[in-house]
Amino acid sequence: MFLSALLLADRTVYLARVVHTLDPVKLLLAQATLGAVVFFAYSAVMEPGAVTWTRRLALSIGFQGVVVAGFNFVINLWLLRRYRPSALAPLFLTQPIFGVVAAALLVGDRLTPELLVASAAVALGIGISSSGKG
Repeated sequence: MFLSALLLADRTVYLARVVHTLDPVKLLLAQATLGAVVFFAYSAVMEPGAVTWTRRLALSIGFQGVVVAGFNFVINLWLLRRYRPSALAPLFLTQPIFGVVAAALLVGDRLTPELLVASAAVALGIGISSSGKG
């Protein structure tokens, strides 16, 4: 988890620098292409079982690619072009909370006590890290 957080932080700082010289859409397409190739190759090696392609699966992947990855990454790059990563950190940290709420509202996922406690812990962590006293 630490390595994942470190790589995400490194990526965010790198993107904040490079978005001033590269077109955000080209940057997004490069990330998406490289990521898709790597993950499809990894999946082919680590998950050799046949995938049953259905309309629902194709729509889910399309939604993830266009709405989640495309829209959110373009907005992310737009924000990084205008603000420092440290100023955006509290906003970025709210993503798990919005994900839980969106899953409950859009697809009817249950808001279990564990999810509510975890969301409260994330909110508390944001508050502590933003106050500068943590």
